Amino acid sequence: MPSTLIPIFAAKRVCEMMFKKLFLILRPSKFSSYNSYFGNTKNYGGSAKTPAAGAHDMTSDLTAGLKYLPRVEAGSTLATASSSGGRLGADVRYMWGATGTLYGEAGYDSITTSCLWPFPNEDVIKAEMASYSGPGAAGARGFATGTSLDGTSQTLTKYIWEYLGNKIPTTLCP
Repeated sequence: MPSTLIPIFAAKRVCEMMFKKLFLILRPSKFSSYNSYFGNTKNYGGSAKTPAAGAHDMTSDLTAGLKYLPRVEAGSTLATASSSGGRLGADVRYMWGATGTLYGEAGYDSITTSCLWPFPNEDVIKAEMASYSGPGAAGARGFATGTSLDGTSQTLTKYIWEYLGNKIPTTLCP
């Protein structure tokens, strides 16, 4: 595998993990309770029915509690909304796994103190995505196009942090 593709796969994996965690927060569930967002009929589709709100579900307004995809804001309703009184939502600010470890090795599944943002090699990933010429529509897509909310060139980091319409915060990993 060419070394330039490794950062792309890493970025793809981080995005998949974040959206999977976000989906677990936002998804309608047959047994709905302790969801930060419920009643998503607009994007649910299909023949399945969106369940009614559970006893501990919070809101049907997505903008009411989640400001950024990678973290829950300290002091927000979501910071203490889980069934155990802890955070309800993803925290994707720090790298997982000791550097150089593989699955099953010591430290492969522990969170580090290394900030994930700005995402490593995002300039390489952007260049590769902007020059895509494989199956489907060729050319730049996603974060490889346009500008961020502050008017500067778009980056993977800004694209993910600004996805919900809020300008990227000055501190990503306190």
